[in-house]
Amino acid sequence: MFAQAALRHWAAAAQNPGPYRGAAGIFGSPGGLAASLIIGSAYLPDPAGSVHRSGAATTGMAHGIAGPLALLATAHAAGWSVAGQRAALQSAAHWLLRWRTEGAPSWAPYLTGEDLDRDTATPSAGRRDGWCYGAPGIGRALILAGSALADSQLTTAGHAAISSLADRPAHLWDVDGPTVCHGYAGVLQSATTSHAGTGERAAAAVADAFNPHLTFAFRHLHHGVPSDEPGLLTGSAGIALTLADHGQLPAPPVPTRWDSLLLLS
Repeated sequence: MFAQAALRHWAAAAQNPGPYRGAAGIFGSPGGLAASLIIGSAYLPDPAGSVHRSGAATTGMAHGIAGPLALLATAHAAGWSVAGQRAALQSAAHWLLRWRTEGAPSWAPYLTGEDLDRDTATPSAGRRDGWCYGAPGIGRALILAGSALADSQLTTAGHAAISSLADRPAHLWDVDGPTVCHGYAGVLQSATTSHAGTGERAAAAVADAFNPHLTFAFRHLHHGVPSDEPGLLTGSAGIALTLADHGQLPAPPVPTRWDSLLLLS
């Protein structure tokens, strides 16, 4: 329903330009993708000075272009499309391929406007191995886009990004704690359908964090600070759902998987 509502909004916006433009139209237009990524952070108040003066084109599933890409791909595969949507998918997906870290299937969390102008990325701090930012979420978005477009290059790139995490021990991943957003459970759910090596490492790391004496059995970590959280993204509910999927626990048939909320299916 969310995808349908979003597409109806974008279609209406395309009929009535002005302060709004549909995602499909923006990403599918020449130069529009970079501009749409930059403009939000360039004009938002930032008293902490964390956003570069030239703006920040973010890459991740939760806060960057991978999220709209996954949404458009899922909608397209389900038969919900608007004019320009296929071009939007191609533009966003190949933009991500262009900005992969050289020599490894990973992505910087953001690119500055100056990076885009110079067509060269500068090193940037931030998460690279989470669902929210990094290879698991971006990889899944590319897989969905490749499936929607029947583009094997995108599908292969997405699988390579997720499976590459199995080349490192889980404690060396750039994640924080066991939860979904930027922890091991997010890696597990991103890898659950076809990346056994990465999934098993993530599942073992989640299990290692279990403590029955805690309020919710697991603790969320944010910049190393623990807290007891019951919720989906940053709490034990999300962990329980990922472990249930991983363990293939019996469940009644449902029309939509729960992880569609995370744009993973």
